[in-house]
Amino acid sequence: RVSVLARILQSVVSENPAPEPFDRRLVALLRRDRGVRAIARSWRALTSHDADAWIGPTLIACSGGADSSALVLALAAAVPARERATHLAIAHVVHDLRPRDEALADAHRARALAEHVGVPYHQVEVTPAASSPRANQEAAARAARYRVLAELAARRGAGFIATAHHADDQAETVMLRLLRGAAVGGLVGICASRVIDRAAARPTVVIRPMLGVRRVDAERICTTCGVRFAVDATNADTSRARAWARHVVLPMLDARAPGAVLRIAALADHARDVREVIGDAVRTLWQHAAHAGSDGSIELDRAVLRTARPALVAAVLRRAARLVAGEHPRRLDALSARVTREAAAIVCDRRGGSRAITLGPATLAVTRDRVVVRSRGTPTTGP
Repeated sequence: RVSVLARILQSVVSENPAPEPFDRRLVALLRRDRGVRAIARSWRALTSHDADAWIGPTLIACSGGADSSALVLALAAAVPARERATHLAIAHVVHDLRPRDEALADAHRARALAEHVGVPYHQVEVTPAASSPRANQEAAARAARYRVLAELAARRGAGFIATAHHADDQAETVMLRLLRGAAVGGLVGICASRVIDRAAARPTVVIRPMLGVRRVDAERICTTCGVRFAVDATNADTSRARAWARHVVLPMLDARAPGAVLRIAALADHARDVREVIGDAVRTLWQHAAHAGSDGSIELDRAVLRTARPALVAAVLRRAARLVAGEHPRRLDALSARVTREAAAIVCDRRGGSRAITLGPATLAVTRDRVVVRSRGTPTTGP
């Protein structure tokens, strides 16, 4: 019986090796890793750190998977040991979309990782509505995670929440938006930073320091440290669009043209620059053409719109449609580049009369001199 037990324990140990001690030797090894260096540089830039002035803390959202575990390891290696617990913390969100034992196992991994690198650990739970369709549940869970992370960051005094989105995630997002017919704005993909909870006295900034590295870099960082990470089986289900892009489309592109994933991800940066230029022009056009209607609608001066390029008119129409949709926009996916371009062509033509156009969550009433944009379902009281 003793020998059998010994073999079982040996098997368990071999399948679950202890992580490498997070000591000076391992930290020095990590700091030489190209992925770790890239993550650290990005983190410092996004949080206005410099080499000698650490400003924090940063709350790291850690699911226990390879990506977020690598983010924890990289940032922990980037901070001197004596300052690590002051300037970094790990947050893990437990929600009920998966079996309870799996969710708690991931929480255990995240807690163990926090202890391993010597930073505080925080755990919070959310309960999205289980009666909604799966896609809606996932969206609700995502929104709930960001909400509780922002609340935790406020209590902790953390100005930044770091998430582990990387270049593969960015390329997947760009590809999927291309397939849905996104305009340039949609190709921006995942932003490196964005403010959430703007109404708070101290708004929290979500940052993504890993957008310049790939999933394989994350797995290498974990392997270097001997850290075992969770694998979500749903990520291998290629009936889901993102998993299909991840496991089928992007590997084919990368095999045909090595480096394709990074180039697609870089497209998001170029699209962001273009969007900013277009945004300046759209704001100027909006100031001259848009007026608030008495019934919550937005009225646009058609003569002013005709002086602009159709692409700018399309952007103004898209902005108006989103604004009238309010807090609960419907059918925003219908605001594709094709649909808004066709609407802009109608607005810019020289025809008179009255026409009605459906634009995603909005309706456009086009007359000779103006365009009235209303939320779908809003009673029409005039042209």
